[in-house]
Amino acid sequence: MVSHHRGLFQETSLREKPVAVRHRNQHAGRVRCPAQSLPNDMLNDLRYAIRQLLKSPGFTFVAVLTLALGIGANSAIFSVIDAVLLRSLPFPNPDRLTMLWASSPQHPDNDKQVHSYPDYLDLRARNHTFTALAAYTGASAIWGTGEGSEDVPGLATTADIFTVLGTQPLLGRGYSRDDDKEPRGWS
Repeated sequence: MVSHHRGLFQETSLREKPVAVRHRNQHAGRVRCPAQSLPNDMLNDLRYAIRQLLKSPGFTFVAVLTLALGIGANSAIFSVIDAVLLRSLPFPNPDRLTMLWASSPQHPDNDKQVHSYPDYLDLRARNHTFTALAAYTGASAIWGTGEGSEDVPGLATTADIFTVLGTQPLLGRGYSRDDDKEPRGWS
């Protein structure tokens, strides 16, 4: 075997006596098993860490605050991702729901424009692909009278909304085609 030492090559024999290496935790005449010393070493490390943290309360405060903010932000982001991306919609067959958008040459950079109500009626009349079509738009109503009234946000939908979603209203009856009228403000 050839070894490089201080810029010179030296020949060394493979039959040299092995050097004995003793672990610092080994005592003469007794060999410690690493698995048995692990809980003891961890307890000693924990005690040391606590002593160090108590010596410098400013660092401890910053460390705990950083951990709390990191864990809180991680939990909040995961909650949003779980609700938006991982969980399916609360309807039967959510993978069969499709949203149709309009596009126009006047706005080529915006490929997600809303259809007008007359466009929806044309799409519904010519539909041979989908089981049902429905449309919706944002709407609001005034709840109450006088000073105690407040604006309540909601949706204006067409009659087939419950058919498309595969659900029924919790109270009352669903819509019929006779209820379908062009809502005010729907362009």
